[in-house]
Amino acid sequence: MKNILIRAGALLLCFVMLVGVCACARSDGSGDTESTEVSSEKDTGRAPDETEKPEPEKESTPESRRADFIAGIDYPKYTIMDSATPGFVGRWFERKINGTDHMVTLNDGSSFYFLTDGASSFDVNFTLVTANTVPYFSYSIDGAVPVRQLITSSRVELPDNGLHTVCIRADGMSEKIGKWESEIGIALKNVTVNGGELFGLMPRNKVIAFFGDSITEGVNALSRGANSDVNSATAAYPYFCTQALGAVEHNVGYGASGVCKTGSFNTFINAIDYLSSTRKVDDSFRPDVIVVNHGTNDTEWADADFMQELRKSLDRLIEKYPDVPIFYMIPFSQRKAMAIRSVCREYGEKITVVETVTWNVTLTDTLHPDAAGAENAGKRLAEKIKERLGEDFFAVAQ
Repeated sequence: MKNILIRAGALLLCFVMLVGVCACARSDGSGDTESTEVSSEKDTGRAPDETEKPEPEKESTPESRRADFIAGIDYPKYTIMDSATPGFVGRWFERKINGTDHMVTLNDGSSFYFLTDGASSFDVNFTLVTANTVPYFSYSIDGAVPVRQLITSSRVELPDNGLHTVCIRADGMSEKIGKWESEIGIALKNVTVNGGELFGLMPRNKVIAFFGDSITEGVNALSRGANSDVNSATAAYPYFCTQALGAVEHNVGYGASGVCKTGSFNTFINAIDYLSSTRKVDDSFRPDVIVVNHGTNDTEWADADFMQELRKSLDRLIEKYPDVPIFYMIPFSQRKAMAIRSVCREYGEKITVVETVTWNVTLTDTLHPDAAGAENAGKRLAEKIKERLGEDFFAVAQ
């Protein structure tokens, strides 16, 4: 009995001591949830009352300022080049004229790009090489709507002396000026800036090569006459198509030319391989997409002869640019439509036929789209290309 009482007393004493310990824990706060938060702060190695210190700002340099400016542009996406030479897109080649180096193009729609920094204006210095009506170039500053200007007027004023991107296009030549035989076109001597610096830019967007005739070139887009005053690449369907897709244009359009007809240059198959009668296309060029719009000028040839030449041309196009998706537009006039469909079916999925009969393209004459008709056609073509290639095909990596 005495042992039982001793044990009971010991248990009672332990219970009293336990209650006292818990009461002390509550009184100094060590037993509530705040202790968890304090532990969390200690884990970060930061005292509870320590304040955040802002990171020092990175020093801005002219190079970083230009890089940040270019990175903020949505379209086109550019790479800044190391030199003051513009980045050329399209069919350009080097040629000496009167002993001076020039960049020459025979194709409306050919373009070049540069960045100005600190300049109030720039001069695009061309050499006039044609006896026909004076050609036009167009300029677009910071992605604005292109403005046409005669190549004999070189000066372009900038909005201010800040950073500006510039796109220059060969925008309007006469049709028959000796492109194939004499390499007569638009000849650029150089670009100079006034009161600042120039840096070359090269677009990183996908490139679409357009093989066609006067409709692709932009002949009579502004009115009738087929001269430089009324011909305009920025009022032709390739321009509007590439704008809609976020791509850049490589224009291979030559007025009056076709699959069989030489026109102002030469036949389709020769346009694939040659820049002129004596100059071959650079084999390093690789488009991402190809569009063909030929057949309008081939009405003099029987369907059998036309189809035979078309097969040769398409075979050569596929041999030169394997695995590049090809879209063949039925001419807006529907000339040679059945023959084109028949030949293209032979190539299966390699070639997508683009039907145009329901497009209601408005014209300046009986064949050539006006600017509104070209915009309609370009946007409809862009939709057909996206249907086949997908929405993300033309996305540009940051």
